[in-house]
Amino acid sequence: MSSGMNIKLSKLKKFTTKFLIFLFLGFILISPLTLTAISKDQGFIEKSLEENEHFLKILNRCVSNLGEKKDINVLIKAIDHDFLARIWYLQGKYVKAFKEIRKSQEIMKDEFRRMLELYLDHTREFLESYAPLIIRSRDIYARHYLQLGFRDLKGAEDLLETGHNFSRLLFSNKIHIFMAGIKRAKRGKRYAILSMIESRTPRQEKPQFKVQTLDDIRNPKKAIVISSYERIRDLLQNMFARRFLPRFVPPPPQKPKMRILEHHDDNYSIISKNKCSILEEYYPEFESTADVKIAKIIFDRDIIIEEMEKKLKSDHPELLKVLLSGLEKEYHPR
Repeated sequence: MSSGMNIKLSKLKKFTTKFLIFLFLGFILISPLTLTAISKDQGFIEKSLEENEHFLKILNRCVSNLGEKKDINVLIKAIDHDFLARIWYLQGKYVKAFKEIRKSQEIMKDEFRRMLELYLDHTREFLESYAPLIIRSRDIYARHYLQLGFRDLKGAEDLLETGHNFSRLLFSNKIHIFMAGIKRAKRGKRYAILSMIESRTPRQEKPQFKVQTLDDIRNPKKAIVISSYERIRDLLQNMFARRFLPRFVPPPPQKPKMRILEHHDDNYSIISKNKCSILEEYYPEFESTADVKIAKIIFDRDIIIEEMEKKLKSDHPELLKVLLSGLEKEYHPR
């Protein structure tokens, strides 16, 4: 019996020794990963900054093309809060950074809704002003484009109502829905322009009615590949030059004229030539999240006040006092 017990004890000791060695090796392999991992707050704020940057860029295109002075002021306020969030992120103050991101998104949420309402008005004006001519032309393709435009207009109106019914504290969700509505309204306006081009193009110039010879079939010409934006722009300019289309959409009473080419640029999220980017004018050094990560690695707290004074003194003097007061308490306590 004693010999049997000794054998069991020796096996148990060997098993325990192997288990401890395996556990020790596993700890050595896993420990470098735990040392290099970032905190949950840091990763969350980085994703929030990326999302906020995306929101600002889209809102900047809308406001730069179609916004009024009050829209520009609202966009600048949202940019200021985003700038403060990036500064707090560099300091490792993730709670303060999150609060500034929330303030920025709360401002953008209301502005995105206003821009969606503006896009709905423009799309409706395009479709309703072109509808009588298209119906009288009896062009099947033009009618189909017009029908698609009204379909997208109704879809954008539904998205506006959906975003309005979301909880008032879900800023990001509301913004995503309003952005989808703006995209749908732009597509409806694009269909309105296509329907007008189709209805005013002479029948003999349309590709489906062109006469093809046997030589054209045997020796086809190489088609020049261009984007849909350039193709429609060239068609519009051709129509304007031949006076088949007016350069402006007939506006409702007490509203400014709408240039078709400017709205064509906006349909493809391009800032028109005679417009300027508010984001680049007000905040030329708008940093991406990748730049923020690099800046965090090389960040030196001993020169933070000096660097921020140089950066903010010219571009953001109204924020300098607030930021410097917080930095003095953090790095130079009394």
